[in-house]
Amino acid sequence: MPGLSLLRAFHGNALQHRRPWPFIATIPCKASDPHGSRISCLCRLWLQSGNPRAFASNLSGEKGASSERGDACWDHSFQHSLVGGLAKHAVAFPVKGNAVEVLDSPSQFYNTLKSCIRSAKDRVVISALYVGTGPMEQELLDVVAESLGRKPGLQALLLFDALRSTRKVRGKDGPGSADQAPKFRSSTEMLTQMLLADSAKWRLGKKLPHDNRIRVALYRTPDLTKRLERILPSRLNEIVGVCHMKAYIFDNHVLMSGANLSSSYFTNRQDRYILIRDCPDLADYLCELVDTIASFSYILDTEGSLRSNAVGIDPRASPVLFRKELLNALRRLLDSHSKFGAKYARTSDLIDLQGGLWLDGQCANTWVFPTVQIGSLGMYQDELCIMWLLANLPSGSCVHFASAYFNLTKEFQAALIQASMDKRFKVLTAAPQANGFYGSRGISGLIPKAYSLLEKDFYEQTCQQASEDVLEGNGLRTPMNHKLGVQLFEYKRPNWTFHAKGMWCYLPHDGNLPSMTLIGSSNFGFRSRQRDIEAQLFVVTMEPALRKKLQEETDSLFLHGHQVHGTVFLDPDRYGGPVSSFAAQLVRSWL
Repeated sequence: MPGLSLLRAFHGNALQHRRPWPFIATIPCKASDPHGSRISCLCRLWLQSGNPRAFASNLSGEKGASSERGDACWDHSFQHSLVGGLAKHAVAFPVKGNAVEVLDSPSQFYNTLKSCIRSAKDRVVISALYVGTGPMEQELLDVVAESLGRKPGLQALLLFDALRSTRKVRGKDGPGSADQAPKFRSSTEMLTQMLLADSAKWRLGKKLPHDNRIRVALYRTPDLTKRLERILPSRLNEIVGVCHMKAYIFDNHVLMSGANLSSSYFTNRQDRYILIRDCPDLADYLCELVDTIASFSYILDTEGSLRSNAVGIDPRASPVLFRKELLNALRRLLDSHSKFGAKYARTSDLIDLQGGLWLDGQCANTWVFPTVQIGSLGMYQDELCIMWLLANLPSGSCVHFASAYFNLTKEFQAALIQASMDKRFKVLTAAPQANGFYGSRGISGLIPKAYSLLEKDFYEQTCQQASEDVLEGNGLRTPMNHKLGVQLFEYKRPNWTFHAKGMWCYLPHDGNLPSMTLIGSSNFGFRSRQRDIEAQLFVVTMEPALRKKLQEETDSLFLHGHQVHGTVFLDPDRYGGPVSSFAAQLVRSWL
């Protein structure tokens, strides 16, 4: 049995050294031997004397003092420090690095969604800002409906934003697109007719009961007061706040992205997508997160109406109570999982010596840390992790950073500029033509220029910082003879828009491949910090194949990146003068 062989290896080593261990930790896991008994996983073992690599080799069942796997586990001290530090702020989930797949295109994202829905046996959980109403989106819902009709044990939960989903569709989905008569007037109408109504195709002739096998939840921010709702037109009320997180769970597989469910995201709107297979603990956690928010959301019924949420608190009638109870529910969720992560944090000081974690006698070379951010509730988990990361990355690190809507908070911008004194940053954002609002009618058409002005402000700040004198350790001021370590790029690709966001961290002396990535819904701006619901995954890995995939991902994105110089902002399409610059600063908290 694996459990017994693991213990024998441990016992034999103990007899060999005949000395006590100053520290031994166990972490429960779900690995089982053939008899179904649950075993504990030995982790971070450090002997008071002896060769730790030989001990690692014994645990893995290999002979000799070193092995390819053992060396991978006992080196990489910077990665181990990241794991220990992030675990102080978020729950840690070890996963297998070879089970992580980096998707590279909108079409692959779309096909993976359909494939995973078709193969799901127990659950399909989807969270996105909205689902579009075009033919590709209808095909996607057809796949959901077909799976529900074919598999009686399958349950589906779909969470979208209420404001966006109930908004009337004026034409083909997507900003700036040509008018086209829509089949459905809104996302809610399509969801009702295709999934919920008695007349839905998958229900016809099957006499299926209306149970909880399919739930469509619509979250509405409590910050949109009745007074604001009367003032703001329907196309603008989303600026107050939306449920922006994107997570797609199919049984025990997790697909994390920043992409929504509409045709542009399936064809020519570039985003990011990471699929993690066979990660039941992480999948359970994210399902609980979505379900918690869904319990505070309106329920779409079979008639297309919005029913009260499961907790019975209306965000419009009782916004203060709504915020309080939702925050308490999310804290309970985090607390229920924090014990698992706390075991990592308590031993983080030993990680540099001890290497990786052991699961079933093998080293878990990849860790995932999910975070959630709801600034309107005072929950800033994502921000805490990012600020910790910028402050603690070792000198000489390189960070690739992307944000489709470039509007960094003052705190984030200051931390990035400070970190760039001894680290290098490559920043990628959308050129105005690659902004999803480019060419839109009305006030939406001004949004790309506003982001360009905010980008210009960031560029000028980095230039100003680079030209300042630097205070040396001896107290003397010497001219700075090198530029600040920030390079700014804009994504330009004919007939494509840009929606990717995240970070890739390269540690010094580590083979020029990223060891960490951050993926999710956040654009790292004012909205992400304070107004919207965001969810992300911090992924730290030693897996060579995964690191190579992440490198290929960032290469693919920056392939269409054009470096920004000051002359770029002199273009007539960008230049707005001091009044426009002032206006952009005035409204930046809404962008």
